[in-house]
Amino acid sequence: TTNSASICGTGSVTLGATASAGTINWYANAIGGSSLGTGTSFTTPSLTSTTTYYVDATNNGCTTATRSPVTATIKTVPIVNAGSDQTNCNDAYFELNANSLNSGETGQWTIINGSPLVNDNSDPKTGMTLFGSSTMRWTITNNVNCTAFDNVELQNNTVCVASCTNSIMYNGDFEDEGSMQNFNLSLNGNPCFVFNDFKRPSGMGPRLGGSVSGTINFFRA
Repeated sequence: TTNSASICGTGSVTLGATASAGTINWYANAIGGSSLGTGTSFTTPSLTSTTTYYVDATNNGCTTATRSPVTATIKTVPIVNAGSDQTNCNDAYFELNANSLNSGETGQWTIINGSPLVNDNSDPKTGMTLFGSSTMRWTITNNVNCTAFDNVELQNNTVCVASCTNSIMYNGDFEDEGSMQNFNLSLNGNPCFVFNDFKRPSGMGPRLGGSVSGTINFFRA
């Protein structure tokens, strides 16, 4: 009796065989060649494709007339891509962008961490709502019951990095170029926080009197 086996993707496979009497011998070919090993089990080297091995049995100097095939099947693993990591600025809506499913495949989003609201766990392009950060996992299972997964990182920043136009930097602080200037503060279209005051090196830096909402007036102290 022989016992073929299978695995998903590249790797070693353990095959089995039994005999009513004698010693079982394992071969790479149906006829000829040296024995690869003996015993009721045989572990193949790492395989990338389906490979058939052969067994016979020897007892008291007599060997079975033919060798029996035992197959190590390498099943295809699905291709999976959860999409690129995403960062939003004070925007809770995300649209996931995993790879689409092939015929015979099913997909599932699972939450690894965080607390997002996912619209459709089986849709690779589903939308979701997130406050804070989350790791999402896209898992695909194919019609030979092999699975693969990929993770994507999502971050909704409630404090955003701003960049100023018409300004210069001085020791990490913004410094105006005149007695009164207007500075446009870019926040990726989403004002995120309120400035109350900038540190002023040697009294030369600007102070800000207001919240971020477009054009901000800077002036000398």
